[in-house]
Amino acid sequence: MAKKKTKKLKSSDGASVNKAIALLRAFIDGQDAWGVRELANALGQPGSSVHRLLQILRKDGLIERDPDSQKYRSGMEFFRWSAVLNRRLKLAEVARPTMTDLSAAFGESCWLGLYEPVRRCHTYVAEVLADWPFNYSAKIAQYEPLWNSTGGLAVLSFLSESERQAILAEVLALGKKARPPISSPLTADLRRIRLDGYAIGVGVDEDAPITIAAPIFNARNVPIGSLTLAIPPHRCPAERRSEIGL
Repeated sequence: MAKKKTKKLKSSDGASVNKAIALLRAFIDGQDAWGVRELANALGQPGSSVHRLLQILRKDGLIERDPDSQKYRSGMEFFRWSAVLNRRLKLAEVARPTMTDLSAAFGESCWLGLYEPVRRCHTYVAEVLADWPFNYSAKIAQYEPLWNSTGGLAVLSFLSESERQAILAEVLALGKKARPPISSPLTADLRRIRLDGYAIGVGVDEDAPITIAAPIFNARNVPIGSLTLAIPPHRCPAERRSEIGL
């Protein structure tokens, strides 16, 4: 019996998929609503191409058009996907009781961050806010470099030697071009974090929170995320700083 030939993916098909992903990402990481022209300018794509993609996604309910502004926004199918995937993120569900206990014990907000190994980035996916009038809120679902947050440094410190060195090489290449600039001796910082088992961050701005983060490991002892406590400076006097090792 003759084998059925598998249809090869054309390079143009791959490009179309990439364009569609970039378009959908614009509704997550960018504005809530877009006009065709402004979206095309933001993506660097022809307006006709963006309009065609919007119509395809609109048919599947991923994108819808606001009847008043005539701009495009996320559709109900997009929100349904989000709800389903959020329920499948078991780590957030498992971590919630621990986060609640930590927040109650310290009287401060607690954030759950996850490591994305393809981009080598860190993103916060859940938070438990303390019962105070003033709290810091995590930048939920926004990717940031591992070296850009205390939670990310807690993960970076416990990655395999090869992965850690590859990321440090990227950091070295970025140098002062990074935002924010990388000036601290990262290698020594990571070594200290590994010895302590947790990372502590003190912001440059006087209103920036003091953050304490510990890595989360999977069953293979590989870091997959972090738990971070965020403490406003005015709620962290000298005696409390001494208590937490600052």
